[in-house]
Parts: sequence; structure tokens; C-alpha cells
Amino acid sequence: MPTKINIIGISGTNGSGKDTMAHILSRQLNYQFVSIGDILRNQLISQNIEPIRENTRKLSSQLQHQFNGYVLVDRALELFEPTSYDGIVVSAIRNTSEAERIKQLGGKLIWVDAKISTRYKRIHGNIHRNRRDDNLTFNEFEKQENEEMTISATNDNLNSASVKNLCDFTIINNSGLEELEKKLAEYFPV
Repeated sequence: MPTKINIIGISGTNGSGKDTMAHILSRQLNYQFVSIGDILRNQLISQNIEPIRENTRKLSSQLQHQFNGYVLVDRALELFEPTSYDGIVVSAIRNTSEAERIKQLGGKLIWVDAKISTRYKRIHGNIHRNRRDDNLTFNEFEKQENEEMTISATNDNLNSASVKNLCDFTIINNSGLEELEKKLAEYFPV
């Protein structure tokens, strides 16, 4: 791992646009995009385990207990190609240990959110996500979010509320792609 690295961590609610934001930053800043969710889903697939949200949560917790609370950030950094990119953007930071690791490395943390009704429509209308467990009722979606936003006593659980408190700034993503790009340009001028 390089001694000095430009790193941005992205966290936020389900369907808020974390990966979309990461793709924009990747393109605008010549940063490599690495998805912690993809790391987890790929490992589950390689073990012939269905890559649904419940299983990614379990695997994340197992890895954090086996190694440390920020193991997934370090795995993302292992994928970084410093000869090809000027930095790395990592999505989605889900616990305080991961957020603190980004900060320890001198990185910035972004929280992205949108109205729950907007996010619910996004996960149902996004054919590229192709995640079976996105097929929730609105009430199930809302319940899942409330569970993930709960502040827990340990750093290794999904703990979005604590991560939100560590973020350097928040971007509200209720509009389209063009508006999101404008908001990001305010924080990361090209």
C-alpha cells in the first residue's frame, strides 16, 4: 500500500446514489472506484452463497471479527492501482472503524442521502443493480433503513448513523445526475 494516498469514502442510505457518486468522482478526478459491496458480493459468489444483503452483512461482520473493523477498507486499498489513478474512491463505508480508517489515511468522507420515497423508486427502477433483495415493500425498505441507522455499541455492525456523524459533508441527492455532478464539483473542483 502506498504511504500517501488520496482517498474519498462514501456512505449513505440505501438507494441514495453512493455508487453513482463514486463513478462521477472517479471520472472527474481520475480516481479508481472500488465498491466494498462488490468485494463482499464477489466473495459470497465465490463461496456459492447467495449475495443478498443479509449475507453481505454477515460476511462483513465475520471478516471484521477475524481481522479488524476496517479490513474491507484495506481490501479496497489492496486493489488500488497508483500508477493508473490519482486516488481512490471507496463506497460504501458502513461502520465507524471503516470511517475512522479513511480519516486516518487523510481522506474525506461524504454522506449522501435523498428522500426515502425517491430512494425506494431508485432501487426498484435500476435494472443495473440486479439485486434480488431490493424487491422489498416500502414498509420493509423503511424498516431495513431504521435498523441500519441504529447506533450500536460495537464498531463492526452496520452503523450508518455513527458514520454519518463522522462525515465531512452531506450531499442531498433528490434530483438527477446533472445536479449531483454540480454539487460534487462544489466540493471537488476539477
